[in-house]
Amino acid sequence: MNNIRQNTPTIPIKQIPSKKFIPLVVGTPDSDLKIPAKLFEEQKIQNFIQDVLAHFENIKDKNAVLYAIRLCKTNQYINEKNRAELLSLTSSTKFHDVDLCLNLETEVKCYIEKISGSKITNADSLISHLISVEKYISADKIFALEFYAKGGRKIIIDFIQECEKSSDSKKWSMLYHLYKIFILFIKNWSLFTWDTSETELNLLKSTCEILNESTKDSKKEIIPDFLVLLYLQNLNDVMLNCISARELILKEIKFHDILFLIQRSEIQIKEALLIFLNSCFLKGDTNFRKNLNSILSQPLANSLLREELRVVTNLDNEKANRDSQSYSNMEQSNSKIGHFRNILNEQSKKLKDKIRKRTQDHDSEILIASLSENNFERIFKNFALLQKNILDIEFSIRIRTPVDKVHFTRIEEICKMVFDPSLVNSTEKTLTDDEKLSRLGFMNIKNPIHDFDQTPPGILALDFLEYFTKNKIFKSVVQNFVNERSVKNLEYMFPFAKASIYIIKHLIEILKIGKNEIDQKTEILFILFIISPDGIFDFFGKILWLFYRLWIEMKAQSLDFERALNALKDSLYIILTDLNKFEKRNGQGYSSIIKKKLSDLNNLVDTWKYDLIKKGKSRYDKSGLEPIKELELILTNEVIENLRPKRLKALCKGETFEKSNLKDKKTKQKQFWSLSPDYKTFNISEFENLQSTEVKTATQIEVEFIKDIKKDEPRKQMFSFQIVCLRMDEIGEETIILSNQSETIIDAWFDGLSILINPKPTTSITCFVECLIDVRLLDINTLGIEIPQKIPEIPTLPADFDFNIKNE
Repeated sequence: MNNIRQNTPTIPIKQIPSKKFIPLVVGTPDSDLKIPAKLFEEQKIQNFIQDVLAHFENIKDKNAVLYAIRLCKTNQYINEKNRAELLSLTSSTKFHDVDLCLNLETEVKCYIEKISGSKITNADSLISHLISVEKYISADKIFALEFYAKGGRKIIIDFIQECEKSSDSKKWSMLYHLYKIFILFIKNWSLFTWDTSETELNLLKSTCEILNESTKDSKKEIIPDFLVLLYLQNLNDVMLNCISARELILKEIKFHDILFLIQRSEIQIKEALLIFLNSCFLKGDTNFRKNLNSILSQPLANSLLREELRVVTNLDNEKANRDSQSYSNMEQSNSKIGHFRNILNEQSKKLKDKIRKRTQDHDSEILIASLSENNFERIFKNFALLQKNILDIEFSIRIRTPVDKVHFTRIEEICKMVFDPSLVNSTEKTLTDDEKLSRLGFMNIKNPIHDFDQTPPGILALDFLEYFTKNKIFKSVVQNFVNERSVKNLEYMFPFAKASIYIIKHLIEILKIGKNEIDQKTEILFILFIISPDGIFDFFGKILWLFYRLWIEMKAQSLDFERALNALKDSLYIILTDLNKFEKRNGQGYSSIIKKKLSDLNNLVDTWKYDLIKKGKSRYDKSGLEPIKELELILTNEVIENLRPKRLKALCKGETFEKSNLKDKKTKQKQFWSLSPDYKTFNISEFENLQSTEVKTATQIEVEFIKDIKKDEPRKQMFSFQIVCLRMDEIGEETIILSNQSETIIDAWFDGLSILINPKPTTSITCFVECLIDVRLLDINTLGIEIPQKIPEIPTLPADFDFNIKNE
């Protein structure tokens, strides 16, 4: 209310007998004057407008029928139906700012006349009117419907077609606002769709042509970022929601051209392009996805995406992809790769300079939003999703490729490369082809190509094995191992071929290749695949290297393959878990977290040791902490108490056994044993002989006399256990053997007796308690809460409980 003039009267002037009112501050679009007013509950809005008009000298026509009031915040018209909803007050809203303006019908008619009477040559005036209409259409459906009904759609289309033919310097700003209004008709209010008629489809076709042109050198500086961004966002909406128009986009867009839009300095354009490409993968048919994948997989497109990710996020490709210390002394990248990287670094410097200069059109007051942490986070996620979509197509093709003789030739080439005659001592025996295949770790020696029949991974595993043995960094590892160590002891030979197959299969599972989902834990891997010059195979190679190192450290033999593979899986799980722990974002922002994750990932893989698996697991093992010990004791006692009545129920029910004595096993008696309801005495009924059903005598054994029980090995389909107890005459001990043909009965009685005389946790109880502890600690582990080493001491009670609370 700072703009309210002094001594301005409060209105309405005509006082209405009502206690309830809504405080308003009334202004006009063409004046700075603000007047405080009260809209009483029983007062008609038209009467309120009549009273207000008298205080605005700049308004010549005082006919209240021509005017309405509209909320400044949302541009919504206030009428008798919505006044209660729009003008409700809250604790934070003390009054409402409203504008006194022409009523809906009059204002729409006025804007229709203004726009239709404008000329493209007078761009500033037309843009000003379009911005006003855009503001009202975006907020008020009634205004949008009225504008549409009065011929607004046709006027907008005519101007779009005229602008596209124009050479005016401000044609792009006019097109931006014209298309913005047209898109609002569709997106906000669903007044029509992009495939309603041929007119809409032609406009969409024109949009695609402009986007295709925007990447050419002659047009790159002319077509502004704000228009490119609007077109990309619109195409993405159409891809997701309109089938007929979607087909037109896929046909008209030149994907090998628009990919270069990612070089635009505006971060939101990069994000919009990635989202659009991902939508194309999602909605396109199989043939289209394959064609799009072939474009994005080309070396130029691949290097473009990789370099742009580095520039936009300030990632250091050299550091993120540096070789591990363990093989840093091996051959570095060749001169061609180094020269290529120098070229990319020069491009990187130029793009970094451009990104600081944000594109804006001052004439039309268009300013694209500045970079934020959300921009960075979304662009990372969309880069990762795009890489996954590319890999989904590539891998699905390779996995399903049938094996043939050509692939066998590739295996022969691998053998020739690894078993280079120059590396073998001339005095040593020449290896046969079968021996070479065996040392490389092929499972089917006679026909090794059948090792790749399993899908996944199929031929993809052969592609990887070929890459690993040809790569200058990894090649020497394979050659040294198969030509030296394996000769000394074949049992310790590392099966490179078999390992490649199982590694690819496992990584396909954790990366969810072929599934329409991406795990947040593995997003960082897809980003790594983009910035790595050799893509995903470079990472796969490091994992095979890690497997090889674990194999050596474990001193594994051929029979230990499963154990070593599980160790590798555990290593990967711990590494990814550590990378995805919650991190507070520091002042450097989200990109610094990604950079740190990439660095940590490379360091962990490069320096990982077998001992770290146990250490990694121990971080999740809380059993050594006092609070956990106390929890374990409490849960164990609870489990035993819950199991006790269930297990003793079988003893109370009773069972028939063959009873013998440890000293005289040949003499057997038929006895019926049952436990008393108070769990203190065993009642024993003895029969005449083993076939008899008549009870000869009845005796009892006190439970407290039983000292121990033992389980015997089964013999001749008889199962038994021993009861060590005091003799009836209480002189010394005797061992009673009870036998039965049912293992279930013996197990039930052994468990019941164990919990009766010595309620200690068995292996199964301990396992169950561990599961309960894991469940109890689930939230604690997830939130990263540290459990204290010792149980905190209980504070001593105060001397009295008289507390004085001071009111400050």
